[in-house]
Amino acid sequence: MSSAYVRDSFRTKVATLLVAEGFEFIETINLAESTGELPPKWFTLDFLPADDTRMSLGVPALFRETGAVTLAIFTPQHERDTEAIAAADVVRSALCNWIDTTGNLRVHDAQPPADLDGGDFRGSFYGVTVDIRYSFDRIE
Repeated sequence: MSSAYVRDSFRTKVATLLVAEGFEFIETINLAESTGELPPKWFTLDFLPADDTRMSLGVPALFRETGAVTLAIFTPQHERDTEAIAAADVVRSALCNWIDTTGNLRVHDAQPPADLDGGDFRGSFYGVTVDIRYSFDRIE
């Protein structure tokens, strides 16, 4: 899983983008949510396993974590995909070249939105995902 700094940074950045669009963040890591209690428009983040590589010898050393974050955006199924795709495009535009304020966390690319379930509507939500690849440098 990504480091705590990376998780917190992405949660904050994506929330600032999507809350303004009327979406609510729902933490799904190790939490069970009843679909009946979810807001109509919501999103969550999934942090895929990261690679942490020593980049320089000696102490202190530079370590580079590389990984991916999957953003999942959900809207009511009966409203088609317009709002979900528009929200995904907002995030992609803002994050495709994003560097955090420290300069240590950098996004390399944000992929186009993909149907979460391939158009197989098995619930009350339509979902799209956006994969975001990043690197995070830290000195220890």
